[in-house]
Amino acid sequence: MPLNPSQEALVNQAKLARDPLDVGACLGQAWHLLRSDFWGILGGFLILVVLGGAVGVLSLIPFLGIAIGILVAPALGLGAAAWLLARARGQRPSVALLFSQFPRFGEALALYLVNAILVALGLALCILPGLYLALAWGASWGLLADRRGSFWECMEISRRTLTAHLGWAILLFLVLSLVAVSGLLLCGVGVLLTAPLAYLAYAVAYTRLFDGAAVAG
Repeated sequence: MPLNPSQEALVNQAKLARDPLDVGACLGQAWHLLRSDFWGILGGFLILVVLGGAVGVLSLIPFLGIAIGILVAPALGLGAAAWLLARARGQRPSVALLFSQFPRFGEALALYLVNAILVALGLALCILPGLYLALAWGASWGLLADRRGSFWECMEISRRTLTAHLGWAILLFLVLSLVAVSGLLLCGVGVLLTAPLAYLAYAVAYTRLFDGAAVAG
């Protein structure tokens, strides 16, 4: 699907960005944001964990659980993306932002289903294609939350831009995954610090990639 001129400009700007996915820079900025409002960020994160757990439990109910998951999980995920991006941009959004994307549940559901199906097909084809697609489409939720286009256009923008920074994208994913789970080593309590830090760093990486802060001069 061809992109419109503004979307092409966004892709080209992101491709010219100077080390937007630099792991140290993303973690450093995320740590600063987390320290500035730790309880506010932790509170929002815990709400997401509780809601995600509730949806997971309800999904075990035959038929009804599947319907609940389809209606709730993708829209909640899109709301989480919007909330994290607001935090990464230095804002202090209310908890209500987490639920703001439910009117767009159709778009969120389409993104979720197409992404999941194509990644699964890629994994079935020698694994590597699926891993690439999962990584390359990593920014699509943020792009959709930012209303940068249709779900498929957001997936294409994400694929083209992250492919241009693929080495950094792989390193960022690996490091932040380790950061997120490292808190489990401290009797599990540390995850209350490391998991929000990792997710916030992902959001910071998105803003460095698409907001122009790291664009070469």
